[in-house]
Amino acid sequence: MREIKVSATTHLTALFENRSVLSSKKSKSASDSRAQEIEIFFEMLAITNFTAQPFASSYAESHDITLHEWRVMRVIAVHPACSQRDITNHLGLDKMTVNRAVVRLENAGRVAKTINPNDRRETLLSLTEGGLKLHDEIASHGIERVHRLFTGINAAERDQLHRMLERLLANIRDISTD
Repeated sequence: MREIKVSATTHLTALFENRSVLSSKKSKSASDSRAQEIEIFFEMLAITNFTAQPFASSYAESHDITLHEWRVMRVIAVHPACSQRDITNHLGLDKMTVNRAVVRLENAGRVAKTINPNDRRETLLSLTEGGLKLHDEIASHGIERVHRLFTGINAAERDQLHRMLERLLANIRDISTD
């Protein structure tokens, strides 16, 4: 029996396109473009996963905080007096995940809620003194890791990457509202 070698990217592209790897009738360039898109997508996932790995060993147990809770805290620190809807939209997490994180953070004394004076139906979130202290501690350790992630990428390349990521975020938000 002849062994057929197919790259993971080609196989994933086929899965996303709901077709057989062996019976593709797409042009080579279109297929290569799709394969590259899938590869880039999984590289972005890998970057996210690799950058999040130290969190569990460094902070999750010692501070009784989950990665989702940390991400919620980070949004609140950067955008004080934001709502759960703002956090959901910013992080792309579902409402229940954000709600669970906020409840745990509030119960731990890391987040405080206030009623939005402009819309009394909405609750605004801010970090407590303890929440801000924990945020600053965790963030300070991550700064060097982020800096190392961008080693070898100059300012113009970072600007270009930032613009491309903004377009990808806009695209996925459009897709999510379909």
